[in-house]
Amino acid sequence: MIKIENIERSQRRLYRSLQNELLLLEKGKTKELKKYEKNYTKLFQVKFSLSSRKELLKSIFKSRYIFVADFHPFNQSQKTFLRIVREAREKDENIVIALECIQSNFQKKVDFYLQEKLSLEELREEIEFSEHWPFSWKNYSEILIYAREHKIRVLALNKPTPATLQERDQHASTILADAQSDLSNPRIFTLFGELHLAPSNLPKELAKISKKPALLIFQNEPSLYWKISRKINQQTVEVVKLSTNQYCIMNAVPWVKLQSYLDWFEGNTEEDDFENTDLDLS
Repeated sequence: MIKIENIERSQRRLYRSLQNELLLLEKGKTKELKKYEKNYTKLFQVKFSLSSRKELLKSIFKSRYIFVADFHPFNQSQKTFLRIVREAREKDENIVIALECIQSNFQKKVDFYLQEKLSLEELREEIEFSEHWPFSWKNYSEILIYAREHKIRVLALNKPTPATLQERDQHASTILADAQSDLSNPRIFTLFGELHLAPSNLPKELAKISKKPALLIFQNEPSLYWKISRKINQQTVEVVKLSTNQYCIMNAVPWVKLQSYLDWFEGNTEEDDFENTDLDLS
């Protein structure tokens, strides 16, 4: 009989080997990026509690801004975001989608697509997606297709390059706050890079100009995975609560998430469907 401790030891070895491989590839990080990584890591050094899909959904409907962390090369990140939007829309259609992957100077092109004046491939060309966003078009296009089918407004958030990480946060915050200033008072679901969602980064910039409640939803944090596996002996946990307005969805193992990053780094852009579970909030 294989012991749980031996399984975990093997899993950790696999994860560390992937980490070491990435360390050899990642060089020349800026001071700003290192600062963002440090702020993000601090998030998960607090005590946490096991939560549920039901509790997460309740928190979503108490918030006007819902930020979902995006690990760009991992298709589960985008799929989970879309699943959250779908589930929320079943109960409230007054929603807006906001995406970091599209530069804001292409907002009119996005509007044309939603108005069915552009095809999906025409939109991809018009927003110069491949030039400005080095990750999979397929995963993000599924979000855009859903938005057009259900007549959901989509905001393009990214600041045209060159721009620092903080400048990008400030730029996105202004767009989000402006979208909340109209009379419709929509609930905005934002998909943005996970490092930006540390409270001292993008959420802090938004709080300077808007006091409406925000919810942060992170995804598949490895440090939480290892803590949970020891705490409850490998039982399945779908949602972890970090604080009143911070949750983490756990629906993929950490080495698969890391492998997606390594594959992207090495130029492997195959659209693999990793084994995972979709989050059902119903």
